[in-house]
Amino acid sequence: MIVVSHVWKEFGFGTIIYLAAITTIDPGFYLAISLSKSYLAAAGRVSFLPVGFTLASYEAVIDRRDYWQATLVSVRLGLGVSVNMILTVLAAYPLSKEPDSSGDGRSTCGSCSSPCCSPVD
Repeated sequence: MIVVSHVWKEFGFGTIIYLAAITTIDPGFYLAISLSKSYLAAAGRVSFLPVGFTLASYEAVIDRRDYWQATLVSVRLGLGVSVNMILTVLAAYPLSKEPDSSGDGRSTCGSCSSPCCSPVD
């Protein structure tokens, strides 16, 4: 039983490493294809390095209207999240302060117990 467990652990670890290697090599291959001339990529002559370097595929993507619409949506989303985060922090800051414990409406300085402000109306 111990031998089977050891073999299973080694096999599982090896499988995980193998799958991780395959998934990280694949995006590099797609990058090489996207930077190669189309007829060389279709002929299967591209491996891990681009053959016949060109940016034509990226130019074709950038010229599409859909690309710019998606980019605009991403920028708007990023700005919206940033503004929302700032407003949330500004609203949460006063809520994180201790309430006035004296009951007279005066706030006290953080380092001493003397009143700093006049009573609140």
